[in-house]
Amino acid sequence: MTVAKQRTIRVGIDGGDYYPGEKPLGGIARLVGSFLGTISGIADMSVKFRYYFFGSNVAKVNIDNVVVNNLPKRFFSSIFLPFRLIFDRSDLYLGFSGIIPPIIRFFKIKCITFIHDFGFYDHPNYYHDPKKMQWQTEYAIYGSEKIIVFSEYIKQQLLKRFLRVSPEKVVCIYPGVDHIVANKNLRKINGSYFLYVGVIKPGKKIVELLDIFSQYLKQPKSKKERLYLIGAKEPEYYKSILKNLVYLKIQKYITFLEDVTEQDLISYYVGCRALLNTSHEEGFCYPVIEALSLGKKVIVNDIPLYKEFIPYFKSLYITKDKKSFINEMLTDGSISKNPGKHPFHWQMFTEGVLQTIKKTV
Repeated sequence: MTVAKQRTIRVGIDGGDYYPGEKPLGGIARLVGSFLGTISGIADMSVKFRYYFFGSNVAKVNIDNVVVNNLPKRFFSSIFLPFRLIFDRSDLYLGFSGIIPPIIRFFKIKCITFIHDFGFYDHPNYYHDPKKMQWQTEYAIYGSEKIIVFSEYIKQQLLKRFLRVSPEKVVCIYPGVDHIVANKNLRKINGSYFLYVGVIKPGKKIVELLDIFSQYLKQPKSKKERLYLIGAKEPEYYKSILKNLVYLKIQKYITFLEDVTEQDLISYYVGCRALLNTSHEEGFCYPVIEALSLGKKVIVNDIPLYKEFIPYFKSLYITKDKKSFINEMLTDGSISKNPGKHPFHWQMFTEGVLQTIKKTV
């Protein structure tokens, strides 16, 4: 009896400007880097990956089961990436950034697109070019064989916005959080403080967060803690914050940090009284999950996404308004040092993506 030879699935990955192995500077880079790091440990020879990126780093990187290609930055998405996908005879394109190069659809390369959130629909004034982001998202959603989202909340939003999309087309796979591990060598951060982690941009409602913190400082029970804000800054928005009256009144309690190592970030998480977040919209929110996984108190506004985290983390506090937010800041709360079992693991994420690939091709 002759055994049929198993066909190898050739998958092309759009890595944008992320060089494998470098420190991730955003959610997409974290997603891509963790996927590549995990896939190398999975013995599955039925799927072969090619990773395409642009950047000045030309050093060779070796990842089991992944071939890495550095392409020119100019015309990366419109010309070099799609033609390299075609030249390498890719069966499937994996779009972590949520964008599909239009050319590849003409060559019948199947697509799996990752959709992160819809903030540029609900709050277009917070984005540089929301119209472009909207048509790119619509093209990707209708042009993909499968769509991967990172929460049931975003899945339901997608199905309500795009009525022609079948629920079977949308797959929810939670990203991991096990890249964050506390150890005995952490640096001690002096003093008592609250923490924000994330990009300093309008959609994160930093000015509103500063206003809440300002009102907290006025409370008799306030311990006059500091507020550390860790993350990359959008230059113009950051300049506007520095001129804001709320900030000017409390600036001696505020510290902005940007170039923080992952080890120091964990130190800030471990030492904080609570992580704070007041974003307009979140599709997953790594900082919230990272702090929760370390057993820290996390205070957030009432975004539907966070309700998905409640079954796994007892130290999550969802607030309805500024008053209740401040009240939680004034309360130490019961902090769970051992969050327990949860589904936020990179191994599970990568295995879920692999299963989706095999069902698509």
